[in-house]
Amino acid sequence: MKTSDATATGITPPPSQPRKPQRRTQKERSAATRGSLMRAAVEVIGEFGWMSATTRLVAARAGVTRGALQHYFESRDDLLKAVAGEMFVQLHARLDTAALSAEPLDKRVDFLIQHYYDVYTSSLFRAVLSASLDPTSGASEHMRAGIERHQEMIDQTWRSLFRDLELPDVELRPLRRLVMSAIRGYAVQQSLWRRGTLWRTDAVLLRDMVVARLDRTRTIQA
Repeated sequence: MKTSDATATGITPPPSQPRKPQRRTQKERSAATRGSLMRAAVEVIGEFGWMSATTRLVAARAGVTRGALQHYFESRDDLLKAVAGEMFVQLHARLDTAALSAEPLDKRVDFLIQHYYDVYTSSLFRAVLSASLDPTSGASEHMRAGIERHQEMIDQTWRSLFRDLELPDVELRPLRRLVMSAIRGYAVQQSLWRRGTLWRTDAVLLRDMVVARLDRTRTIQA
């Protein structure tokens, strides 16, 4: 008769217990709360507009007290600044340029265009845009500051993605500005009219224009 390991060794194993979830650190809990507050702010601004998006409403949506909100953001303006900052981070920090740079040129441009479109049609961008239309919100200042602060990072994204073309910034920057401005305008149009567009068709046209320009510039540089 086959004996169990417990009988053979004379050691009775402890009863199996469900593994307790690992406790998060204070830093992780703080980051989670801060993220919840920013997501709540985006939702509240989207539903009620900037003027009605009080810190009380945002705190309630996030499931925290108003005092807890003020621990992370001293004012509604500070919260908006953080939301605008997150939008700019998403424009460049979510791209895996190392992997993308190995793709064919048209695939790289395709991905970049769709990435910007996803950011500019997100509730995050709509919240920042909504606040920007209110001259008392300070959102326009945050947008300008964000553009200045993240300009170099976005430029670096383009340099990394198209490094093989060996194009100088004087050639890449105007093209990057044109692409981002076109997609941002497209997103604003969708936000205002809220109806279907021909994005898929127009995105292909934009891609072909960008690829043709990059190829032409590369040929001239060579």
